[in-house]
Amino acid sequence: MVIPFTWNIYPNPFLEYTIVNFSNPANHLFVLKLFDLSGKIVREYKSDSNQIIIRKQSLAEGFYVLQFISDNISQKDMVIISK
Repeated sequence: MVIPFTWNIYPNPFLEYTIVNFSNPANHLFVLKLFDLSGKIVREYKSDSNQIIIRKQSLAEGFYVLQFISDNISQKDMVIISK
């Protein structure tokens, strides 16, 4: 039985940090990439947990693309950093 991938990003937009929660029932290793709108990777996280906290630290305000990659799953969403 294949369990569908789900994720939740909150708060979004965010000021200091955002929390990314997702289904990872088998604790598979995954990569979470944060891209600016030019396509440049600005952050990359590797983990096998169910949660990642993204802190603003030196990221400019604006729109970013967040991509989750694990096994045969690739999911993208937009995150916003505000003032």
